[in-house]
Amino acid sequence: LISIIVTKHFDKDRFCMTGYDTYRCFSNIKYGGCIVYVKSSLLANVITNVTGTTDIADFIFIKIPRPGKNKPVCIGTYYRHNKHTKSDIINYINLIDCHLSDKNIKNSNCIITGDMNIDLCNVSTNNDILMYFNTFLCHRYESHINSPTGYKFLPMILPFGQQRLLTISFLIFLIKMLNLEY
Repeated sequence: LISIIVTKHFDKDRFCMTGYDTYRCFSNIKYGGCIVYVKSSLLANVITNVTGTTDIADFIFIKIPRPGKNKPVCIGTYYRHNKHTKSDIINYINLIDCHLSDKNIKNSNCIITGDMNIDLCNVSTNNDILMYFNTFLCHRYESHINSPTGYKFLPMILPFGQQRLLTISFLIFLIKMLNLEY
């Protein structure tokens, strides 16, 4: 279960969920930040070298071990600050490329979500957006939500071979991917 927080005044008790651990990344700007809730029994940890905040984005990656399975599950979420400059999007793409090259991410089944603040509908007319998509493709990821969604879904980017139906909630998706009961 992943959520994007858009306030600097984070009330820890307000966003508490019984039975879930909370992992936060505070923004260095007025609005932004990320929060990830993971069921406590899953024993998740933050991947610190790919978690943080910059002037471009806030991001957090969580690793969930899967005893008896080959690879752990990694959940990453981004909040790209709502800037609209060419250098901003290029720096954001470079940041994502660097994260996807990290050995913790490469050696896991990783799901990436977030508020990218990029109009993905313009892929055929905007080279920066094409570069954004190609960055994920180069790392063998595929985007599953490519149009504005409002508050219904966060964009999901999954490794090839991990595609699932998006008609179920994200939490149930993760539970099924981890082969847990719900």
